[in-house]
Amino acid sequence: MLAPRKTHPLLARSLEPTLSFELLEVRRLMSAPELNAAFGSAGQAIVDISGDDYVYATAVDSSGRIYLAGTSTDADGLADMRVTRLNADGSLDTTFASSGSFTLPATAGSSDEARSVAIDASGRIYLAGFSDASSSNDFVVLRLNADGSLDSSFGSSGVATRDFGANDQVFAMTLDAAGRVVLAGTVANHFAVVRLNTDGSNDTSFSSDGLATANLSTTFDAANAVAVSSVDGSITVAGYALVGGGFDFAALRLTSDGNFDTTFSGDGMLTLPIGTNGDVANAVAVLTDGSTLLAGSVSGDFAMVKLTPGGAVDASFGSAGTVLTNIGGNSDRVFAVNVLSDGRILLAGGAGNATASHDFALALYSSAGVLDSEFDSDGILRVDFQGNFDEATAVAIDNDEVRVAGHTSSDYANPFTFDAAVTSFSINLTPPPPPPP
Repeated sequence: MLAPRKTHPLLARSLEPTLSFELLEVRRLMSAPELNAAFGSAGQAIVDISGDDYVYATAVDSSGRIYLAGTSTDADGLADMRVTRLNADGSLDTTFASSGSFTLPATAGSSDEARSVAIDASGRIYLAGFSDASSSNDFVVLRLNADGSLDSSFGSSGVATRDFGANDQVFAMTLDAAGRVVLAGTVANHFAVVRLNTDGSNDTSFSSDGLATANLSTTFDAANAVAVSSVDGSITVAGYALVGGGFDFAALRLTSDGNFDTTFSGDGMLTLPIGTNGDVANAVAVLTDGSTLLAGSVSGDFAMVKLTPGGAVDASFGSAGTVLTNIGGNSDRVFAVNVLSDGRILLAGGAGNATASHDFALALYSSAGVLDSEFDSDGILRVDFQGNFDEATAVAIDNDEVRVAGHTSSDYANPFTFDAAVTSFSINLTPPPPPPP
């Protein structure tokens, strides 16, 4: 079994992130990606931080340094909230915090998990997740200075904690145009969105008290991803809901002031059955025209759905609005979706194969949802690190450089075998020149 971790009570998703970065050059006229031998070791960077190291999010700063956010689990079996910084070449940046990693000082006997990371215009680092230091899990956000020290001007000595009296877990975070912190996750087993001011205090202009909740199911629903529109500041949240005994894709749209956006699916809420069961959205992207991409897993395949600005399925995309891609085995799942500047769509996650191994998996599609055959000849790229269990969980794009973060283990059935790993490749976003006359 994979190393245990806290999950939503009704769905245990084994996601042991580890990071590796590998530089691949993907050009419009070249179908075969090439590893960048100058990055890490022969194009791959694997970082052993402490015990089992899982990475759930990544970001790149203006200097090209790479941040890996997640948890490190030691012999006590408890997780610590952590962020590690790598140099642009994949080496550990030992000038950051303590020997390259910041770990939140944990309360004895507690587990803390980081699930998202963001960097603001001033270079400060935000880390969001949850902690069970009290009687149940609470939202936790902290802000670090560029050197990895806690920023005492944020929250209480750099840390903002929110206890809503239930099992409160943050699974996604983003910063809006005003620099406010937008968090998405669960409170009392339902969708929850929180917005904080830049000093870590509750933004009372949002849903009157800074917290908006939504029941997309009568029993259980959870938010895994969040995006803020660059056009109107509306907030779109993606996840899954238990409906009729199975899980469906679920989405919520809020106005910038935290109210339900009734222009989206009539009441701001949407559940979408795609397969027979196990439909889980882990990623979301909002396009400038107001349409939305939801991505995740359906019956063990990569899955993506496009919605119109009004929340209807866009039948012009993929096959009647849906794209399903079987990459290998029955354990393919998407954790990241990115829309490139040329309109193509990159999905990243993990995929199995005919053997017991599991790899980083990436799929590149046209804006219409068709696999781009110029990307590794069939639109799909698999990256194997140690021949056992690898899974991509996050992507950061800086110009034409794509950094993919995840996890790797040489023997996932045994403890203390997971390490952070990163792969990085370049992708040509400039259309090829027209043929000569």
